[in-house]
Amino acid sequence: MSFFSTSMLGLVTSSNLIQIYIFWKFY
Repeated sequence: MSFFSTSMLGLVTSSNLIQIYIFWKFY
């Protein structure tokens, strides 16, 4: 369960970082 929550947190963090990078890149 700990590994699952950690992987989900990593996926959410990476997707958020990608969105922030794209937002910063275009604006």
